[in-house]
Amino acid sequence: MNVEDHIQWPKMFFCTFLIVPYNFPERHIRRENSGKETLTESPGLRSATACLDGYKFIGFHLEFADAFTDTISQGQSITTSQTIISAGGEFELGFFSPGNSTKYYVGIWYKKISEPTIVWVANRDYPFTNPSVVLTVRTDGNLEVWEGKISYRVTNISSNRKTSATLLDSGNLVLRNDNSSIWQSFDHPSDTFLPGMKLGYDRRAGKTWSLVSWKSTEDPSPGVFSMKYDPKGSGQIFILQGSTMYWASGTWDRDGQAFSLIREMRSNDVFNFSYSFSKEESYINYSIYNSSIISRFVLDVSGQIKQMSWLEASHQWHMFWFQPKTQCEVYAYCGPFGICHDHAVDRFCECLPGFEPGFPNNWNLNDTSGGCVRKADLQCGNSTHPNGERDQFHRVSNVRLPDYPPTLPTSGVMQCESDCLNNCSCSAYSYYMEKCTVWGGDLLNLQQLSDDNSNGQDFYLKLAASELSGKVSSSKWKVWLIVTLAISVTSAFVIWGYGEGYEEKDFDLLITWENLLLFDLSNSSVDTNYELSEANKLWRGEKKEVDLPMFSFVSVSAATNNFSIENKLGEGGFGPVYKVAVKRLSKRSGQGWEELKNEAMLIAKLQHKNLVKLFGCCIEQDEKILIYEYMPNKSLDFFLFGFRGQELMDPVLEETLPRHILLKYINIGLLCVQESANDRPTMSDVVSMLGNESVHLPSPKQPAFSNLRSGVEPHISQNRPEICSLNGVTLSIMQAR
Repeated sequence: MNVEDHIQWPKMFFCTFLIVPYNFPERHIRRENSGKETLTESPGLRSATACLDGYKFIGFHLEFADAFTDTISQGQSITTSQTIISAGGEFELGFFSPGNSTKYYVGIWYKKISEPTIVWVANRDYPFTNPSVVLTVRTDGNLEVWEGKISYRVTNISSNRKTSATLLDSGNLVLRNDNSSIWQSFDHPSDTFLPGMKLGYDRRAGKTWSLVSWKSTEDPSPGVFSMKYDPKGSGQIFILQGSTMYWASGTWDRDGQAFSLIREMRSNDVFNFSYSFSKEESYINYSIYNSSIISRFVLDVSGQIKQMSWLEASHQWHMFWFQPKTQCEVYAYCGPFGICHDHAVDRFCECLPGFEPGFPNNWNLNDTSGGCVRKADLQCGNSTHPNGERDQFHRVSNVRLPDYPPTLPTSGVMQCESDCLNNCSCSAYSYYMEKCTVWGGDLLNLQQLSDDNSNGQDFYLKLAASELSGKVSSSKWKVWLIVTLAISVTSAFVIWGYGEGYEEKDFDLLITWENLLLFDLSNSSVDTNYELSEANKLWRGEKKEVDLPMFSFVSVSAATNNFSIENKLGEGGFGPVYKVAVKRLSKRSGQGWEELKNEAMLIAKLQHKNLVKLFGCCIEQDEKILIYEYMPNKSLDFFLFGFRGQELMDPVLEETLPRHILLKYINIGLLCVQESANDRPTMSDVVSMLGNESVHLPSPKQPAFSNLRSGVEPHISQNRPEICSLNGVTLSIMQAR
């Protein structure tokens, strides 16, 4: 007898949160602890119906002994009113109709949570409308949805053995042939990425693991967004809108176990991500440290990937992070050579310096996907360029760099710039942590970060000379003059330093000075005068108040590894301070050109052994940088007088002393700094305590430094002779250090 023949199913009214059954005999209804009403027709048979949050779930499952079945055997089927449940009760499989739809889909959803959440759909592109539809394991071993003469084959296998479909507690539906797995739903995900799934590809098996969004919140058919691993091997995860790139995760950081553009993954103590890469197979998967946590990733209908975890206390999903978060994180939102400002109020996109909108009318309609074009062609490859001026570079600061950058082996920043300058296909370069990165063709996916976001880097954009004010220095003698002076001055300093017995610290400072001079040879091909604004004329005008060397930003950036966090010593009132004695003024410091000039000129004039030296400065575009003599991160008083502390120590303490002697010295010291003068010993008592081994020392009270001005405290008897020490200070000669 079929299940349908065993029960006369009643009619039901569906509502948003509750299903109200009627015409049931009273003996057929019981209320469980959860508050849901469950049919109990016989000891071996139970059915349930639920409708929550816009989904209609019509459920029925078989019960053998005290356990629910988790398997559909070959030749068996389930109807729209039946379900199977995984062995641990984590997931449930059956038919569902989303929202107000009358279509039937086969899906898997969470069993233990109150909000119905679909994680997999079998027939998302082929729904059924007849409620008599069933899901079955055919005699040929395939899983199939059919109704009358219409059928949809979920699997396409050939098997001569007995086959069954089992729902696991991981949410994976597995088709088994005896004890071996021949098909699993994890190899055919929908819009949800569960723990244990893979996202990537297997070339040997011809498998691709990717996510595809729903068409709408009430339509699980394939939507326009898909998420997949980059088949080119860049190590990135892409979200595509149709065939167009929509979002990129950035490359995988093996040390941080996260994608470069998803920084939330680095501080995640819930998920354990892993990344596997080889010629045959590349994928990312994850597990959960605490198996009791219910969590998932979902690619929603808007194209966002979201990391969600279920909070039982509030009975809702909590979102840890999602991408893309802003318009600027949408891939190439501003088109080629466009840069997106995530902190902008009205218009997010603008063109890079030297570029203009390629389709101005579209930009006026806020369609910036066409990007920007050059205002003037590059000289490279153009022999008829006016005046034969060489191309130059413009620095773009604190940006999220473009994708797909090839890294070149170079000997330094000079070679990196030269390689890009001499390569006609090179559009820009960057030099960071001794690595030269170049970009060819269009620059895409640029994002300008805000001043308080230190995650960006600088890069140098190749432009025609006419786009930059100033001229290229073509005087070759200037290069040789700089080289000769740098080597001569450095050699003289080093030789003089050895002759005068310079300490190792001083020699290191000379080497630092030498490095900055050598770094500045990057000006050999390009004169940085073109980047100086009117404010810089204060430094290079006719009335120069002091001879203060100027450094290029390229040299300072290279000397500090592009102002890396590892080289940062601290932060002052106007900006961070880096090693190699570089103080970089923050754009939001409020210190203007005139204040900077006064500060630098004053320090440059003051030359004293107790003051750090100002070697020079750098002023390019909106950057204001001071370059000081470097001293380790301690106070000046420490270097002038810290070593003399040994002179005050008792020579006896230089030897190894018993523990009780050291404790006695500590006790005497604490007695000498008691807050009340009445509790402090006289110096004769101190001498006696130090020299007498058997003297009994009183226990000190809580020590403190008194701020009382009177030499006699109120609670001390005025009739008692003054035999105690007072809070007076004897001053001899006032001399500043």
